[in-house]
Amino acid sequence: DRLEPELIELLSKLPCPAVILDSYFHYDSLPGNVSLLMPDAKTNGRNCVEYFHAAGHRSIGFVRSAPDGSIPQQMIAGALEAAEERDMEFICCGIMEFTVLSCAIKSWESNCDAGRNITRNSLDIIRSRQITGLIYIGPSSTIAGRRVLWENGIRVPDEVSLLSHGNDSLLGDCIPALTSTKTDFTAMSRDALDIVAGGLPRQELRLYPAEIIERESIASR
Repeated sequence: DRLEPELIELLSKLPCPAVILDSYFHYDSLPGNVSLLMPDAKTNGRNCVEYFHAAGHRSIGFVRSAPDGSIPQQMIAGALEAAEERDMEFICCGIMEFTVLSCAIKSWESNCDAGRNITRNSLDIIRSRQITGLIYIGPSSTIAGRRVLWENGIRVPDEVSLLSHGNDSLLGDCIPALTSTKTDFTAMSRDALDIVAGGLPRQELRLYPAEIIERESIASR
């Protein structure tokens, strides 16, 4: 979960800047010497939906194969917002608010196993609602979900296209190569060092958008 209030208080007493790097959570308030750097999850969620929409997809699903936190919450909010603006059907596999299918995951559990289980448990919804695109959180989850689809005779990308939120070089060696988002974590780390070294002022909240790495797993409809 979020850093404990006691730890935040200790950080506030440091005689130097402190940075929460690649944070998974938002904070209501932080001390004046603490910076928060994290991916722009809401924009990333919007971009994923807009990418599918531009490719002609009208019914997509979101596989949340990660622990609860600000990142998945914001990504889902952005994706849902973009889908509603475009009058798309949006199904969130694994989130109780949007569907009865659920696969709980804790921070110490496997993202890969979660992607596999959610996909397997969602096969009936994928088929009955004619979902043509799935967004996964995490490369390993996407790879595991892709295998479940293959085992059940669902062709990627001909029948269902896949997009991984999060990049890994292995995605390029899958068949088909899996399209993904990629956040510039090098820039985020560089900014963190600049803040600590005094070359960059305190960042109350700095968000880093992701670009989409086009590969082979999204077909035009």
